[in-house]
Amino acid sequence: MTTDIEDDDSEPELKTFRQFAAARSNQDSKLSNENSRAPAQAAILINGGAASGLLAFLSKDKIDPHVLSQAALSLGAYAAGVFAGALMIFSMNQALKHWNASWIRILKDPPASMLRIHQRTS
Repeated sequence: MTTDIEDDDSEPELKTFRQFAAARSNQDSKLSNENSRAPAQAAILINGGAASGLLAFLSKDKIDPHVLSQAALSLGAYAAGVFAGALMIFSMNQALKHWNASWIRILKDPPASMLRIHQRTS
């Protein structure tokens, strides 16, 4: 996040609040990214691996026609799982982008109520 906190000539309470808000936003983004990315990658890996295993099974010579008819449904379900994992990563990145944008707005022009709360807790 790029903010000019060091060059801030405002009052000390506001400068302290801005430093706190920048550090909090940065820490929240890092932790959210780390904790959310692993389940999404696991969903992609598990569904992709299952689809690969099914395709390897279908490469055999003699397969029951009933199995072939159900294989298409299974591959579709695995593809949907991979898509859901990719959508989860995309949605997570968009949410973090909006979260950071809201904190940048607060850094530039903090509401008076937040400053009062920060003064009471510090």
